[in-house]
Amino acid sequence: MCIKIAILGLGTVGYGVYDIINKVPLLQNIKVVKILDKDFSKQELVNNIITDNYDDIINDKSISIVVETMGAGNFSYQCIKKALLASKHVVTANKEVVASHIEELTEIKSQKGVSFYYEASVGGGIPIIKQTHVASIVNQISEIKGILNGTTNYILSKMTNEKLPFANALKLAQEAGFAEADPTADLEGLDMVRKISILSDIAYQTNINIDKVWHFGIKNVSDIDITYADNLGYAIKFVASSSLVGENISISVEPKFVSKDSIIAKTSNEFNVVEIKCDYNDDLLFYGKGAGRYPTANAIVNDIIMIVNNDMNYTFKNRNTYRINELEESGKYYLRVKDKSLVEDKLIDKAIDNQILTKEVSFEEIKKQMENIIFYAKVVM
Repeated sequence: MCIKIAILGLGTVGYGVYDIINKVPLLQNIKVVKILDKDFSKQELVNNIITDNYDDIINDKSISIVVETMGAGNFSYQCIKKALLASKHVVTANKEVVASHIEELTEIKSQKGVSFYYEASVGGGIPIIKQTHVASIVNQISEIKGILNGTTNYILSKMTNEKLPFANALKLAQEAGFAEADPTADLEGLDMVRKISILSDIAYQTNINIDKVWHFGIKNVSDIDITYADNLGYAIKFVASSSLVGENISISVEPKFVSKDSIIAKTSNEFNVVEIKCDYNDDLLFYGKGAGRYPTANAIVNDIIMIVNNDMNYTFKNRNTYRINELEESGKYYLRVKDKSLVEDKLIDKAIDNQILTKEVSFEEIKKQMENIIFYAKVVM
């Protein structure tokens, strides 16, 4: 039996999916019959199956699976929703749509008796979504932490290992294809906000409003911050984390000073790493490339294979209600500020010019300094 699929978007990942399906002999029963794209100059690459009319896909009852790789916001969401309502299985890599609409789209797919899969939305080629679903069935997951953005990890790695200035490291990331021309979503942490929200939704079986996730970016990180951390035995990493304590979930994306001996510190360049703490299974560790054509396309193809084989239909369940970021956090922080005199002495442990290492303080005290802070990192003891 031939399984017919359509791909929305023939960019980096979309072409990767097309290429894998057409090159792997064991996938010969899967056929890409339509591709939605505006660029008809690509027709020869894909045997003239491009259309710019989504209705050509929706109205074709022989197409049972729609693969969304456009990475757009509302348009991607509307296309995914329309496909599910038309009783078509959907596979997507779109973290923005999944993070914002996971509950609604899960409800539609359940009503229609189809699958909604999104393994590639977090961690590129790292098989973390399904495994987190599986772990959450038996285990109480208490913490998730790690590096979930290859672009920023690449930048920090180049700054740390090759002593490059931020601007040079960013340019290298763009030339290597890891960073977009406008890297704002990566540098501000918005990309990781979506990813840690998706993992936390699954792990804690709740629906997190991404607007409540605290994030502070690395656009102002400097070589003097890297050197300060290094002299104390730390590396600066951009970390996404969430933890469940009682009825509270603390969730954030922020720079951190991590021990040079830690797995997170040793994860370099475009690689991602995620640690998940479980009660019965203890710690789970996921590592691999978090971006790139073929790692991401491979994750999508694996989801397609699950649908074809009628494998475990992982599905989001909203069973719990938690308070988000209402628990008082405290810790030690590194601050680089505009004016040291605006920082109260009671907060300071050590200070060199405008670089400050705080005592154990409430994070609310740090928030009060935000207008004065150029860059900060939480110190992980």
